[in-house]
Amino acid sequence: MASSTSVMEEIKNNLIETIRAAPGGKVPAEELLQCLPGTPESNIVAAINILQEERRLKVFDADGQLLFGLEDESARRSYMALSALTAEERLIHQTIEAAGAEGVWIKTIQQRTNLATMNVNNIIQGLERKGLIKRARNRQKQRKKVYILASIEEKRSMIENDDGEVDESIIEYYSDRCTQFIKSTGIASTAEVCAYLRENSTGYQDIGEADAQRFLDLLVFDGRIEAIHDYRAQGMLKNLAMAYKPAHVHVPSQNGVTEVPCSACPVESQCAEGNVINPGSCEYLSKWLVDLEW
Repeated sequence: MASSTSVMEEIKNNLIETIRAAPGGKVPAEELLQCLPGTPESNIVAAINILQEERRLKVFDADGQLLFGLEDESARRSYMALSALTAEERLIHQTIEAAGAEGVWIKTIQQRTNLATMNVNNIIQGLERKGLIKRARNRQKQRKKVYILASIEEKRSMIENDDGEVDESIIEYYSDRCTQFIKSTGIASTAEVCAYLRENSTGYQDIGEADAQRFLDLLVFDGRIEAIHDYRAQGMLKNLAMAYKPAHVHVPSQNGVTEVPCSACPVESQCAEGNVINPGSCEYLSKWLVDLEW
């Protein structure tokens, strides 16, 4: 008798082959749920969720219809690299990810993670070699080099002017309109945002859903919007559809609050006066206060 793991792997492989053989490499969600006769629908949904977590499947929203396609190989490699990170590597990667498109200075990374300078330098070099992060120039301070996720920089570089350079005006134009629309509706899918941009944007070329998704990804990383499950979806697809809503609070990437070591402390929830873990005995908080040079 086959194990549950081998059964799930077979379902996943069959789903991938079904999508790969489909016209345009995309299959409507309803068809994908029915493509394996005799297989319980709940098992197919579970396999789809696993494939999405493994960055092997991508969801498209075409005029309200959910389609599934295969992720590109770069997304798959990125997922595998992230899965193999150590705890310290993951902490630094998350710190850079939280900084969004603005990037983060190496000194700030050290302050937020409370790791030794040598460790931070070695880990950053390793993350660069793995293709997970890149050095970039801060958009406000061009002479200040910061670190940014490789995926964000690649997405920004796709929006170029006639000279092949990143056109910041296009990024700002579409980002502002995406944000305005999502704030006015409260929730919107990629297809809805794309339709709005086509109807209401002037001065630039028409964009497709892939372009709209790039702007939404940047806005999520910048903390201006949040990605959520689309509660408007019905039936078995409810947990597969994604949408976007305004972020409740936008905290600038670098400020006095985010520099406090408590913001990156893994036991912050247990820290309180009278507890074993408390602010008075915290060496990291004490060092941070000394570094402020009151």
